[in-house]
Amino acid sequence: MRSVFVLACLFAAVLCAKTVTVSLTIHDDDSYKFEHGHVSGATAWAHYEESYEEIGWQKLHLRTNHKDSDEQQARAAGMLEAHLTHGDIVTFYRNAVESNPVMFDNSCPALQKYIEDSYNHLTAEALSQGDTNPEWGMVMLYLEQLNSMGTQYRRDMVAGEPSISDLDFYRMNMAGEGDDLVPYLCPNNAPQNADEEDARYGHCTGAVRVAPGNAELFIGQDTWSSYSSMNRILKRYSFGYQRATVGDVSFSSYPATLFSMDDFYTTGAKLAILETTFVIFAAQRAELYTHDNMNPLATVPTWMRAMVANTLAQNGEEWTAIFAKYNSGTYNNQWLVVDYKLFTPGKALESNTVWMLEQLPGHIHRMDNTPLLRSNKWIPSVNAPSYAPFHKLAGYDDQTPYWQYHGPRYHIFSERMGNVKTMADFKVGFSPLLFLHRDSCAITTTSTTLTRTATPDRPSRRVTTSGLTTSRGIPPSALAGSIPRSQTASSSP
Repeated sequence: MRSVFVLACLFAAVLCAKTVTVSLTIHDDDSYKFEHGHVSGATAWAHYEESYEEIGWQKLHLRTNHKDSDEQQARAAGMLEAHLTHGDIVTFYRNAVESNPVMFDNSCPALQKYIEDSYNHLTAEALSQGDTNPEWGMVMLYLEQLNSMGTQYRRDMVAGEPSISDLDFYRMNMAGEGDDLVPYLCPNNAPQNADEEDARYGHCTGAVRVAPGNAELFIGQDTWSSYSSMNRILKRYSFGYQRATVGDVSFSSYPATLFSMDDFYTTGAKLAILETTFVIFAAQRAELYTHDNMNPLATVPTWMRAMVANTLAQNGEEWTAIFAKYNSGTYNNQWLVVDYKLFTPGKALESNTVWMLEQLPGHIHRMDNTPLLRSNKWIPSVNAPSYAPFHKLAGYDDQTPYWQYHGPRYHIFSERMGNVKTMADFKVGFSPLLFLHRDSCAITTTSTTLTRTATPDRPSRRVTTSGLTTSRGIPPSALAGSIPRSQTASSSP
């Protein structure tokens, strides 16, 4: 009978995955109660599916009650996520400390001071301006959610588990910022050449493609990095904040983090957002990594600015304008923002359908990139600036073709994107098999799976497809049926 049960699990994974719905009520005296099932009038509800063994992802849908105060909703969201994903947080934290110890230990005091200064600066400004400034109001709520996650984690902690401070939760959310903070503040810990850059940091590939006759509009992104980051959660935040203009954000993510980190988002404003990350090469660091460009007391980290933009922006121009404020000079990326409200299948592409933003320390370039989509029918994002002055300023002009914007990935995409007519075609465009046996190619792999793949030449790497979206929305299986089929409001494995 045991073998029959195991076989049934293999053929009906969704039935074997553990699924739970939990409600949390926080009272005026700050007492609280977790209850199984959906409790009417609760402060927040969560639907959590432990489906990692079946599909490589856990799934979490958090909803909050708009009748409660914004602060109460944020507190409940953090507590519920910590309560349900406690074991995932333990594993993710241990992996983070082991794989990136400089972010947590005292080997680089300047880095720890920066992180503490950044956390304290956000806290002080949120308290000072949160009730009058929309952006700082959202910063305040995300900090409340993050701190409440830490508080609840420690309440649930058992013997043998690490005690994770609020600052450690903040450190985990600063992982992307560390790619620039480490070479800026801890040069002895930083890569000194392009080969070391490639070995240390993960990479992403993204693309936007319009099908022949403008029949469909696709956006997709995949990420590859260390196996220590394979604890993945598909998250959907449906919050009733009065301060927010967008209540729904769905994204590929990780335990203990309030943002994607891949990054791939879709929002209730029918925006789909992706990024791929730049490297500031060693020869350019003295010019770009300066106190004026990267002052923790005058900036907001990239991860926080992205989430603030997700919850306040109604279109690509607004998203990039909000994101551009308080440039931290860390976690420097190219962002592509697709506005599906402006796309009608079979009709000409409207202006502002795709916005692009590129960030370097002290520099922001943003523009309506729809003309490029009209002419080329696709837009790549390949870990290099497309804006020529930024390409030179970051040091890409002096690197091998591997690193160039018009390098191997660009040309492989050029060969493949012209054939894309359907979502199935688009997925093939991201398949690691496309990169097999290519000279100077971006990745090499022998696996056909899009969710988890191994690279034979670099066994410490894995690839995940963070998101694939079309104008018709996400398949209903993306988040356990919690997303209506007609909405572009979630990310799909």
